[in-house]
Amino acid sequence: MSDFPTLEELGVTSTEEVVRYSLSREAHLDVLKIHYKRRSGSLLAKSKKFHFRRGLNHSGEAKGEVNCTVQHVSPQLLLAIEELRSLMAERPIRKRAEIKKAIYEKLDNLDVVIDSKLQHLRQQLDDLD
Repeated sequence: MSDFPTLEELGVTSTEEVVRYSLSREAHLDVLKIHYKRRSGSLLAKSKKFHFRRGLNHSGEAKGEVNCTVQHVSPQLLLAIEELRSLMAERPIRKRAEIKKAIYEKLDNLDVVIDSKLQHLRQQLDDLD
């Protein structure tokens, strides 16, 4: 039996690679987005979205309101969030050195992109002469 049966039911099998999750709302849907840490060159998605319909209850005239609608969060979503919370609680907080390394990697990547773009623009200028 899995430690995270609801996540497994959703198709989240690599729980060790989950780094964070977010929750948003679109009309009558709740959207759970799970983000993964993938190895360099991996063809697997870095995130997955799951949509959950909100249940609707229509009540009659309540305190002068006509057709008051109450929305309920999906029980499966509540279970998935609870499992994600416990999964995240088990993870050690990233060390300061790891965070700095990740930021430096992003800066290095940005340097490469900017240098490439500058070189491309300079070449376009030279071609105009």
